[in-house]
Amino acid sequence: MKWWGEHLFELGQVMSWSFGSLTLTIMRLKKEWQVSYTHLLVNQDQEYTQVEFNSRAQSMLCESKVLRFAFKETEPSLYISLHLPDRPLVARPLKPLMIPAKEMATLYTSAAFWLGLCVGVDQKKLIEIPVREYSDTWFGPNTISGELCYASKTNAYLLHEELAQKPHRAIIPVSIQNEGNQTLKIERMNIPVCFLNLYQAFDEHFYAESLLFVRESNSNAVKVDIEKKGTLHQIHRLVTPSRKKKDENFLFKTIEMLFA
Repeated sequence: MKWWGEHLFELGQVMSWSFGSLTLTIMRLKKEWQVSYTHLLVNQDQEYTQVEFNSRAQSMLCESKVLRFAFKETEPSLYISLHLPDRPLVARPLKPLMIPAKEMATLYTSAAFWLGLCVGVDQKKLIEIPVREYSDTWFGPNTISGELCYASKTNAYLLHEELAQKPHRAIIPVSIQNEGNQTLKIERMNIPVCFLNLYQAFDEHFYAESLLFVRESNSNAVKVDIEKKGTLHQIHRLVTPSRKKKDENFLFKTIEMLFA
């Protein structure tokens, strides 16, 4: 059974989902929707690899941690939409990665979804819930210049098949081309996920658009581009458009704003 998209609730019905580090329960009543969720404190490697969905759960997850959303009358439809995180994701390779001068590498990492909950024919938004609770981090050359991001760890696999494909995560291919004359050391990488579309492939796994970072020669400037060629050949459909549209500020960054 498809775990995201539209679900139809009878009055008093409770549905539950467990995936990643998230357990979520939702109940429809005559004049309110109730939502309860909790996150397990587990490493990314220990996340649930499958989605456990129960359309006839017996009760809410935790009665003391229930969010209530009031309506004149509730309608049967609840929609779960999938989104990439609402801030940039700073991925820290478990082992630092070096890209020599005039070399190029493509890394494969992933991001856990944010779930958008909407109800009714007009899809009124209730809340967005992250499948995984990322910690906050500041990324930039100093405390004034930079941005608030989410922190994540990654194996930075160089082979696509090495990265475990999980139903609650999107795979993000990141290509880095070092046109400089010195080795580029990557200990942290700022991935602008807010600018990426989310797609589903024919194998039902999820992919973000491919990113390309080009470090220019004799300069600290980095050109940023979104590459669709490497991703879309296996894509079945667009799931969610990007949260933000890219502009001129997106196209050019300094090394300090992307790598550390």
